[in-house]
Amino acid sequence: MDRGSGGAEPAVAARPGDLICPRPVGDTRVGGVATTSKKGVLLTYDFEWAELPDDIAQRKQQACTEWETTDTQLQDPAHPLGPEEQAELERRRRAAWKQYWHADGARYHLSNRQMGDAITVMEHAGMARRVPTPPFPQLADYGASSTEYGDWLDATDRGDPVQPNPALADYLDALDEHQRANFGAEVIPVHKLWTNDGWLLTPDELTAALQHAPASTADRRQRPIPWWGQWLDYLDTARGHGGARVH
Repeated sequence: MDRGSGGAEPAVAARPGDLICPRPVGDTRVGGVATTSKKGVLLTYDFEWAELPDDIAQRKQQACTEWETTDTQLQDPAHPLGPEEQAELERRRRAAWKQYWHADGARYHLSNRQMGDAITVMEHAGMARRVPTPPFPQLADYGASSTEYGDWLDATDRGDPVQPNPALADYLDALDEHQRANFGAEVIPVHKLWTNDGWLLTPDELTAALQHAPASTADRRQRPIPWWGQWLDYLDTARGHGGARVH
């Protein structure tokens, strides 16, 4: 199992002077709106430690800077590139993307099918439980705008976070509370696994869930799941890093 395979690099439109890190597939700009396929099926699930160690966070930021620099050079029509120079820049951009995506083991990637298999096992074992959830808080309810939220996210991506205005700060607090709430599930609420809306799998939820984890298991066709042990190891490690965010 590749813990951080991220697929193709995303196309990122940046304003002049912005440093916009490549966002994971399925990442959302506003809570409650997940990336879907044309048929409405969620494509991928990416988990990342909620609290990154300083050294990993710094390497991710360096990779982000390298990705943005090489991507700008590759797409600059005013400076055509020769074949060798273009190939070298593409190699550097791929390496930067890989470093940003893998995050030195802090990230774990599951396909839609793999997530379906994991949820089936976790529900059956008592690691996850379905519970009703209230709707996401909305920016407008707090007097904040999507533009303000997007600008705040961009600044955070650049490693230059800014203090949000009071309205946006209230929305961010409400969003964080919603994404970390357990809603009475006691273990992991299934919706935190089945929708990639920035949910937080909290350390308490992970601890409760792992008490019910089978050592090995099979998928819906009764074939052994080869990555199951790695998945459990990742969840166990995430407990010591503030839990895991789902993108």
